[in-house]
Amino acid sequence: MPNAGRHRILSVAVVYALLNACSGGGGSDASPAGPRSTVTAVAVTPATAYLLAGATQPFLATVAGTGSFDPSVTWSSTGGFFSSTGGAATSFMAPATSGSYTITVRSVQDPTKMASAMVNPVSPFAFRIKRQDAYNASNVLQTYWLYTYSGGNALSKTETYSNTNTLLQVARTTIDLAGHRSRTDNYDASGVLTSYTTVDYYDYYLPSRNTNFSTAGVMTSRTEMTFDPLTRTKLTADGYGATGVLTSHYVFAYDAGKNRTTNTIYNSLNVVTGKTIYEYAGGALAKCTFYDANNVITGSRVFTFETIPTTEDLFAFGNW
Repeated sequence: MPNAGRHRILSVAVVYALLNACSGGGGSDASPAGPRSTVTAVAVTPATAYLLAGATQPFLATVAGTGSFDPSVTWSSTGGFFSSTGGAATSFMAPATSGSYTITVRSVQDPTKMASAMVNPVSPFAFRIKRQDAYNASNVLQTYWLYTYSGGNALSKTETYSNTNTLLQVARTTIDLAGHRSRTDNYDASGVLTSYTTVDYYDYYLPSRNTNFSTAGVMTSRTEMTFDPLTRTKLTADGYGATGVLTSHYVFAYDAGKNRTTNTIYNSLNVVTGKTIYEYAGGALAKCTFYDANNVITGSRVFTFETIPTTEDLFAFGNW
């Protein structure tokens, strides 16, 4: 019996030692487990883009999570091409065939966390403006504009001339890789910069805001525009002065073929001050006539177009 009791005591001691070793108890080297690493969300910017066939659009992914999560992502799409399928930033090139495409970005750590963006097709405009002539109420030519286009067929330069063919101003436009203007610098006839305009976009081709600055970088005025998301026609334009006070309000109307028919102009008190009537020939804008609040003609503009497709939407930028 003494031996049996001694064996029982040893067995209990061995079991206790094994349990203690497995639990890490009694040791000074044990450390608490770190916070769990998880990915909680993935986002992509922009969520929607409008591209011509072959045009490019940059996209940026952001990953949120807890702990030391992995921010890596992968990109995929239902068509088109990426500059890189790894990394937070990439550029997407729309394929030659126009269509709608879905871009998906996924977390490498947790592929169930993802975000999507839509790329919608944009048809090029069938005409590009070549010349614009401004006439007064007596139908006498006052000034005219000549337009030059870049190799990518986007407007790059506009020259303003007097009725005696004297150069008055040159506007040079900065065109990005997608073929739309991001900035216009205005120079006098001697080549001195007099002002510049920056452009923010409603989508990748339609401007939502034009902001005018002096050469010193002081904002002098701005125009904010709204568009119909389905027809992509401009609905309104609001002009603001340097202090941010509304100075004018334009409301545009269209026919069933999306041709602009009228432009009603209001002052800051919402009183009609004038209107513009549009005429077309061969599917292109031919003339617009200006009227005052009493329906008296104050002037007009006559347009010469070329049947060359372009990304430039004349109506998107002009408020006449």
